[in-house]
Amino acid sequence: MQVNTPTRERTLTMTALAATLLPFLAVAKLYAAPLVLTLDEAIKTALEHNALLQVSETALQIARAQYDQAQSANFPHLDMTLAASRRDQDVNYIASGAFSLPQDFTNQLALSGAEVQDELAAAQTGSNNHAHLLQTAQAAQAGLIPAQTLPFKMDVTTLGRDSAAARLDLTYALYTGGKVGAVIRQADLNRQIKSEGIRRSRSEVIYDTRRYYYAVMLSEHITKEVGDTLERLKMVRDLTESFYKGGSLRVKKTDYLRTLVTVDMVRSMYEESRASVQLAKAALVNTMGLPYNTEIEVAQKSYPKPSEDGALNQLVQQAYQFNPDYAQLRLAIDVKDAKIDESMSGYLPSIGLKADASHYYNSFNGGLYTPQNRNSW
Repeated sequence: MQVNTPTRERTLTMTALAATLLPFLAVAKLYAAPLVLTLDEAIKTALEHNALLQVSETALQIARAQYDQAQSANFPHLDMTLAASRRDQDVNYIASGAFSLPQDFTNQLALSGAEVQDELAAAQTGSNNHAHLLQTAQAAQAGLIPAQTLPFKMDVTTLGRDSAAARLDLTYALYTGGKVGAVIRQADLNRQIKSEGIRRSRSEVIYDTRRYYYAVMLSEHITKEVGDTLERLKMVRDLTESFYKGGSLRVKKTDYLRTLVTVDMVRSMYEESRASVQLAKAALVNTMGLPYNTEIEVAQKSYPKPSEDGALNQLVQQAYQFNPDYAQLRLAIDVKDAKIDESMSGYLPSIGLKADASHYYNSFNGGLYTPQNRNSW
């Protein structure tokens, strides 16, 4: 037998390619193998990856942060405010009117003017008399000089166009009528409720995992039994068919048709049981928080023997002591009591300490922002 060169080269190429891909195919087959889990391993995986527990953990972290926030009411509050502004121009105001001069001041002005007139007359005539001064003094004594007014109009700048302010406020509550304590107690109880919620979520995850794990075991057991029954019925169908077609007088056509119907009915039951296995596995995968396409197999094939220890009264007492729903209910009642205390504090006074310090800056060194007004407390 002769093989031409192109065919031989193609054969060698396919062989080399198969040898190259063989390790990768082995690894793919290894990772494609289903995940075999015991019940304890399934529960452990669910507690690590279930989204319900992650939500409960986040809720607990929020409750802890709210508790810390409520605790801050026992400490002083310090606030700092910085502000700056720039206007299009300086701020000013215009004042106009007239000043009414006092009567004594008016008389002094009149006497000063009369004295100046006498000095000018003495300089011109050479005689030194005080006629104007005496006449004005007599008029002032008689109240004949009217009061004078002085008109004015002023354009005053009060603020510069650029302003900045820094303010530091300190507040400390001394007495709030029990409001702060009530709010802190509510936050603490809410934190405990979220802790009970985590315990409740863990119990639900364990319960669902155990339930779906046993559902997989039960559905697989049912599928196996139905499959075995189907195989036996197929043998009965084939035997009936051979007797019927072989001319046996004891096997009628109705017997043969009845076996056909029975086999088809059991086959449908078998397919339903197989679908139940897949649904139970999908529910178990979802509860464990694994990717939806994860293939799993249960390692256990038998159910543990149930424990029948404990009387009914003892079980009820344990439920009252350990049930997270009952614990959350009791904590919720305590929260409402604390809420009532918070509302009752509205009838009582609140006493606190408040202090502040401010510093102002303005581009105009005058007006309202004098050096005396720049700092205050």
